[in-house]
Amino acid sequence: MRQVGPEYWLGWAKAYLDGVRERRDGALEKIRTYLVWLWTGYTSAVGIGFTIAERTIDDDIKLWLAAGSVLLIVAYAATVHALIPPRMKFDPQHVPGIVAAHNEHSRVRRNRIGSAFLLSMVATGVAGVGLLFAATSEANPPNELRVAVQAPRDGALQIAVRGRVPPNSSGGLWLERPDGERILEQSFTTFADGVIGQHLDLPSHPDDPDDLAAHRVVISWPEEGVEHRLSRPLGGSSD
Repeated sequence: MRQVGPEYWLGWAKAYLDGVRERRDGALEKIRTYLVWLWTGYTSAVGIGFTIAERTIDDDIKLWLAAGSVLLIVAYAATVHALIPPRMKFDPQHVPGIVAAHNEHSRVRRNRIGSAFLLSMVATGVAGVGLLFAATSEANPPNELRVAVQAPRDGALQIAVRGRVPPNSSGGLWLERPDGERILEQSFTTFADGVIGQHLDLPSHPDDPDDLAAHRVVISWPEEGVEHRLSRPLGGSSD
């Protein structure tokens, strides 16, 4: 018959604690694997999916998508950190010191595991919300420019300029001569709809209609540090 004494209980306690540690480490490994899988799928959806679809998304949605990626990385780092056993110092001849060190070790590991789990859930939620917003948002309409020469008024011509650029843009528009000279320069500012609606008034009626047709209306605006342009000849198509 097996003797039940200090050695028995010491062995039982060791086996129990080893089992707890293995279960915790196993759970953390599953979280780590899940985060790797989620981050890979998430970045593929954001980086490749929208490129293929040629979608443009608003800045607030970009922030959600960026936050999701950052939080996934932070959650992964927290999970790896939780897998690293905390350092313990104790006197092997002092039982109360051993108990105190074990309790502190357990507390630190519980906190790390809890933080890793919480961060993984928050990262999953933010990433999901970002993808949902991006998938359900309306695509920004393409930039466009239309011009129309209206009937003479008081001996002059009026050129109606209609177009669409990114919302809340500011830029300039002008009539460009065949030699590249700019005339009738104006500025414009769009609102949430991105619509431009302005007029260019010619000071007099041109003697040669073909000369006017060689002119072109140009609009220009900055976007993310890059100058964009659209132009349309009064007698041709935009470029």
